[in-house]
Amino acid sequence: MAATSSFYPDLRIVPFASIKLQEYVQKTRARGLAALIKKEGVLRHPPIVTRSFNGSYLHLDGANRITAVSILGHHSCLVQEVDYSDPHQVRLTSWSHLTTVDKKKFLDAISRYPKVKVHQQTNFDHRMLLRPDILCVAVFVDGDVYEARCKTSFANFVGEMGEIVDLYEESRVERVFSESPWTPKSIRIRFDRYPEHNVLLMFPTFSPQQVMTVTDRGVLMPAGLTRHVVYRRKLNVNLPLSYLSIASMEEANKKLQKFLQKRIVRLYEEPIIYFE
Repeated sequence: MAATSSFYPDLRIVPFASIKLQEYVQKTRARGLAALIKKEGVLRHPPIVTRSFNGSYLHLDGANRITAVSILGHHSCLVQEVDYSDPHQVRLTSWSHLTTVDKKKFLDAISRYPKVKVHQQTNFDHRMLLRPDILCVAVFVDGDVYEARCKTSFANFVGEMGEIVDLYEESRVERVFSESPWTPKSIRIRFDRYPEHNVLLMFPTFSPQQVMTVTDRGVLMPAGLTRHVVYRRKLNVNLPLSYLSIASMEEANKKLQKFLQKRIVRLYEEPIIYFE
């Protein structure tokens, strides 16, 4: 499709075969999302992808949405493409997880991993997350602080991190973040806001190169760790699902651009706070 015919060239419909996921899918969440998308009859928010080494697309955000659309039997998915190497388009940070665990069982389980060492610390310091061997830092509501460390290859390192996340996959998890380094005060604010949870797990931030490299080696990031902040992200596109069953990608994208030209958009240049 010629560039001149694209009203929003970063929005396109691509076949599932060309999309590679970079993180594990939360299957229960994906099935629930599939039911919701089917009920609404539209795909509201396009998943975020970037062009990979071999010309395919690497998913950055929206693994559950991609999987949900696939569950519904469609051939393709609407995506928004960004340049992973351009920090003006996308910035990679990490989510922290606020959840509930049995403290003793959780720490004992991590301690049983052969390559992982658990260390209790007197106080929390955000610089702990800069250690090259840090898997995660766990701060409990009672003030106890633990580090999980692992010295191994990067691919195995990501795998060990996934094992920790799997320990609480059945629990409710609040994904939280702090634009500034975490402090005991900001951690306490999160516990006050979510009094039902008893632990905050913080993870190191990876680079785009690390994410692409480890995915290229067939290793997936744990679900809900990579946080991609996208400049001018497209939301509420509300594309009818029928567009995702058009066999010809050229025809599908021509119809997509005609659909987008009829939409009314709002552009917020300044940061906003949106109450849901």
